[in-house]
Amino acid sequence: MMEFVINEATYSLPCRSFIIDYAVSERRKLAVVKEFAIRLLYSLKGITPEKIAGYFGFTADEMQVVLASLQEEKLIKWDDGNVELTSYAYDRFEEVDGKAEPRFFEVEDKMDSVTFDLLSFRLIAESSSGSVSPNNMEIPLPKDAMASLTEKAKAAFDQQFNVFIEKAKGIDTYTESVELYKINQVYNRNDRLLPVSVKYVVTAESCNSPEIRYADEWMEEWDEDRSLFSAISTQTESVGHKQNCLDLTSLEEYVSFTHDPIILDFYRDQEVDFYAALKAYEANKGLFELETRMLVGGIHLGRNSDLIRSLLDYKFGDEAKIPGKGILWSVDPSDKVWGRGPELEAFIQTLEQRLDERRKPVGTILSVSVQSNEEAFKTREMYGITKCKFQGLNKQIVNGQVEILLIPEVLVACTFHFPIENHYPLSLPIGFVTTVESRVKYIEENLVAVFNNPANTNSHFERINVEEDDMVLNSRVKKLFR
Repeated sequence: MMEFVINEATYSLPCRSFIIDYAVSERRKLAVVKEFAIRLLYSLKGITPEKIAGYFGFTADEMQVVLASLQEEKLIKWDDGNVELTSYAYDRFEEVDGKAEPRFFEVEDKMDSVTFDLLSFRLIAESSSGSVSPNNMEIPLPKDAMASLTEKAKAAFDQQFNVFIEKAKGIDTYTESVELYKINQVYNRNDRLLPVSVKYVVTAESCNSPEIRYADEWMEEWDEDRSLFSAISTQTESVGHKQNCLDLTSLEEYVSFTHDPIILDFYRDQEVDFYAALKAYEANKGLFELETRMLVGGIHLGRNSDLIRSLLDYKFGDEAKIPGKGILWSVDPSDKVWGRGPELEAFIQTLEQRLDERRKPVGTILSVSVQSNEEAFKTREMYGITKCKFQGLNKQIVNGQVEILLIPEVLVACTFHFPIENHYPLSLPIGFVTTVESRVKYIEENLVAVFNNPANTNSHFERINVEEDDMVLNSRVKKLFR
């Protein structure tokens, strides 16, 4: 059964580190002579020093050294010339396999830096594979999350001490007995963000019920009550506008603009048969023609990214430079969990590295519908890490469910983002990628017409007082098509 990653996103979970001053009690072994002396006294209750010396073959001086050491540790006391165990020493004996065994502990002060997440105050003892980035989606906290933090940290450290010992300190509690004796003091240290990377996965059988998976396996057990999953769902549902049903007009506009050669094969009774589409991909690995392949999921994600690279290798040679002047990417990320992770930046870098410097490439231009400078600022803040240039649109090219990535004269990738009922804001992108010149040229001409019409573009992304020739539209977008 083939799995399809339809989207990936990295969330930022607010955390705080604390310095915790605490004491532990650790089981320790007595010296052999001391332990056997204690065992003897436990069996006989009271005995003279001479009899102990005779039992072990000690001289009077040797016996005196042993007894002095035992008395210093408050393990023995004297009663009319006899040596007896103290109540403290008696209490250290435990029944083990029918025999009384002495168990002694020593208290040691320690100080460590400990980190808890601020959502559920769970201990963060392992590292995350994700990275902190401005385009991560921050997970909201409850209103009282920042109240009484040191008290919460103290209680959480007490409750999760065994996890701390095993995960953070690497101590096997089955072979070494370490117990929290007391917490002396807790100090605030600093705030940090934990990157939480998730994948949204479907199969042909579950195409309407995407599964969320953590990229880091340890988080599956760590988030055992699924409180983080709930917070992620709450965060994503607060973005954009909901659209649960397929808009057939939007699909028709997509097909008209892109001439998608694949999607209509699965259009039946005014609906798209997603099961049939994914099964077809599974059967032929997405192959439609030698230079045209089916896409399922985000254009920039793993399998699709590899496919685009392999098409470029086939057309122009392995890792060879390509003749395109740059990349134009039209997408509406406003109501989708789109590009919110390191995958987007990595994909763009991979493509830009193949542009031939001799053609003075203009890089990657992200064309997005924005209605104000404020909206443009927020978009740039989310995706600025990619080092893309941004071109404002008055309305999204074709419509908000269409995504198009074009390298003029080289390659085009198009997907239609089908809404998944009751799983907003996730969408199921299905489309195609091709290096067939006629297919690339058809979409390229449609895009040229869009950007040549002044009614379609705006300057909300531009700096104040920028010269018209230096605007992204004139200095980069239109140069792509020359």
